Amino acid sequence: MRKYNVNEIDLRIDSIEPFVMDDCKGVVISWSSKIGFGQYTLRTAPAAWDPNETVWLGESECMDDITDKEFGEKLMQLWIDQIIIIE
Repeated sequence: MRKYNVNEIDLRIDSIEPFVMDDCKGVVISWSSKIGFGQYTLRTAPAAWDPNETVWLGESECMDDITDKEFGEKLMQLWIDQIIIIE
């Protein structure tokens, strides 16, 4: 069971910074809320089964896990809400 309801903690995105490092690239989402603050990193990496394929990995600072991605989903919703569609 999730410790906090993501819809009740006043979750905010403070910044989104892209990065490129060696063979991976991604974004770091800095967030804050009533429960604290942190970073949610999404990055690419070569797939374990085929180094020619790329997969996306998430580092959530233990806010999500493989069976519960609600925190990351809320961040994605907040991010898309901030995006201004120009075409």
